[in-house]
Amino acid sequence: MTRRDWIRWFGGIAPAVTLIGCSTNKVTPPDAAPDAAAGTPQTTIGDNHSHAPHTMTVAAADIAAGVDKQYHIMGAANHDHVVTITAAQFAMLAQGQAVGDLSTPGSIDNHTHCCVTIIPGSGSGSATC
Repeated sequence: MTRRDWIRWFGGIAPAVTLIGCSTNKVTPPDAAPDAAAGTPQTTIGDNHSHAPHTMTVAAADIAAGVDKQYHIMGAANHDHVVTITAAQFAMLAQGQAVGDLSTPGSIDNHTHCCVTIIPGSGSGSATC
């Protein structure tokens, strides 16, 4: 039984990332939202909580700045996680590559989320955490 199966079996939910054992897992962001401006970064949060989802917004200005930045992804959830995108990852985004980052553990049950950011239509659409 995997950790994910165990969490589902005991908790009835799978709050861990689409990617437990993140080194071999991949999250592919969906196509750009119809109302998204060209060049707008989009982030997909793996195994997000459907009842109270986390959100993460990366601004195009953050990519242009190209310095390490932390994002709090609490959204509508009752707990927070932090995701760090490094300067090197911002350079990858600027080149059209997707980047994946594992969040800090959540306070409820120590789960994490894999957050994949890309500029839709700019290149590689998946990344691992």
